[in-house]
Amino acid sequence: MLFTTVDGIKVYDPRDGEKKVSDNPALILGYYITDMQGALVGEGFWPGIARLADYCDEKVGDEL
Repeated sequence: MLFTTVDGIKVYDPRDGEKKVSDNPALILGYYITDMQGALVGEGFWPGIARLADYCDEKVGDEL
C-alpha cells in the first residue's frame, strides 16, 4: 500500500485566470463541482468562488 501527503491540488483560480496548485478550500470546492462532478455552472459561479477564496485567504488572529 502506498500513501502520500499532498500540499494542494492543481485548480483553476478565477482571480487571475490561471491553474495552479492551491490548498484554498474555496478553489478546491470549485474544482470538485466543475471538474470532478462535471457540473455546468452559471455566470455567477466563478465570481462567487473568487470572493469565497479571498475570504479563505484572510489571516485569522495572530497568524503570521
